[in-house]
Amino acid sequence: MPTLPAASKSARFFISYRSQDPDLSLAQNFYEAIKAAGHEAFMAGESIRLGEKWPQRIDEELKLCDYFLLLLSERSAISEMVTEEVRQAKELQDSSDRHKPVILPIRVKFPWSMPLNYDLRGYLQQVQQREWNSPADTPRILHEIFSLLADGESRRVEDSENGELRDEQLFPLIASSAHPPLPVAEPVLPDGQVNLASNWSDLRGLLDPEPSPELEFPFFDKAFYSNCYKEVNRPGGLIRLRAPLQWGKTYLMSQILDYGTQQGYKAVRVDFQEPEKKLFNTPKPFLQWFCTSIVRKLNLPDKLAEKWKSTVSNNIDCTNYFEEYLLPAINSPLVLGLDNIDVIFSYHIASDFLALLRAWYDKRTTNPIWKKLRLVIAYSKEDYIPRDRNRSPLNVGKGIEIPELNRLQVQNLAQRLQLPWNGEHTV
Repeated sequence: MPTLPAASKSARFFISYRSQDPDLSLAQNFYEAIKAAGHEAFMAGESIRLGEKWPQRIDEELKLCDYFLLLLSERSAISEMVTEEVRQAKELQDSSDRHKPVILPIRVKFPWSMPLNYDLRGYLQQVQQREWNSPADTPRILHEIFSLLADGESRRVEDSENGELRDEQLFPLIASSAHPPLPVAEPVLPDGQVNLASNWSDLRGLLDPEPSPELEFPFFDKAFYSNCYKEVNRPGGLIRLRAPLQWGKTYLMSQILDYGTQQGYKAVRVDFQEPEKKLFNTPKPFLQWFCTSIVRKLNLPDKLAEKWKSTVSNNIDCTNYFEEYLLPAINSPLVLGLDNIDVIFSYHIASDFLALLRAWYDKRTTNPIWKKLRLVIAYSKEDYIPRDRNRSPLNVGKGIEIPELNRLQVQNLAQRLQLPWNGEHTV
């Protein structure tokens, strides 16, 4: 790697990335190079210590950083956590007299022809971006960043209106003809969960050219539902529902739970958006809230004081509560829906709780009582926490990705809403 120009004054960098390659390896390379050049770098996986509160630390580092280095890959471009970090960086930049942090987007094996979602397009509109396609590009990009940084420290320009000196922006805004302009207004989306009993006939007609009377949800056919229902009927089954916010996860989960009820099963939905976030800071109160929520919805007596044995492990206490009381107390399988579970991903409790769910799933092969539990897990984003594949429920069972609308559905939608459509735009 060539010698990199070093600035006389240390700058702070925030590296935004996905915790899987190529993002992870590239983030590590940038992190080490930035520190070697005498600057400060924040990379969540390297910088946050065990026991620290992830959301608070992320917010603090965003406020302190001078440069927001965005590794924009195909995966990170659909990550809601990455999008939220970009939003915060843009908001801080717009409110700062020095226009900090400066956003430095690097497209990681993510060509210009690949579209960004609505939010990212808005945040990155007219911001210069660079492309990274192989490790050979790393020295070139680093050299450019540090060269601009070194030049920018001594570069001061005079404001023509008031004669004051100000910093010149390192990455000047540019207009690009390669990307279509943004809409003049945000699209109006439905607010909140769709009522389970609502009539989907209008929406089916809106999205599908030939609506089928068998279609229960506007993206899936009968075969899809059969697969979901088959997993619910399987002893110890597990379904993972993943899609962006307001994409239909909760409605789909409600359909699955409703099917379980029709089969004579118990069905409970736990929404992780409901409790106060401070509950996620300590394992015991969190797990007891979790157990109490389920027991109450099953109309069972709350026996935490009696059954919670306060061993050295909160996970063991929770497992014993299910195994010795909750599951034996019902005479049918329990379909347990865990909605918006990604709310806890950035908290310290996440790793242990996900390991607990995986342990329950694995117990179905050795303890018949756990065959009564059928898990339905819904989430919309990932986190930075590396997970052992053997300690996570997010890579077992049946995974469901709710798809985006296809071209024909978008065309029908545009026609119904009387929007111009020439068939050339991409979604």
